[in-house]
Amino acid sequence: MKKIVTVILLSVLAFSLTGCEGFNQPSNGNSTQQRDEYYVKYTISSSFYYFGSITYADVNGTKHDRTGDYNRTSLKWEVIVGPVKKGFNSHVSYSRGSANIVKIEVSKNNGPFVLKASGDDSANYIIDF
Repeated sequence: MKKIVTVILLSVLAFSLTGCEGFNQPSNGNSTQQRDEYYVKYTISSSFYYFGSITYADVNGTKHDRTGDYNRTSLKWEVIVGPVKKGFNSHVSYSRGSANIVKIEVSKNNGPFVLKASGDDSANYIIDF
């Protein structure tokens, strides 16, 4: 009788351990990519000129800032949006004034921001890493 109880207990223990191994592993639907979080930093800089009427992609859609503002004392504009997911279509532009550079930088899972796109008056980047 002791042998039967021991065999049953060992079988239950082996089944429990085998079932627990797969518990912490992501299933086919929960890949690491789906859990990745990204933050997007938009920057517009100018060393001499001024700019305004900024449009950029936000978590909730398109946002506008400094509409009609030509403040010469503000030579840098910057905003961070997120968290967003892979495939997010980031874009930033200004339509009034002049600036030296427009940049999009992206941070993945709280890592450092990395330059992904730049331009003279606009920049676009679809998150794909």
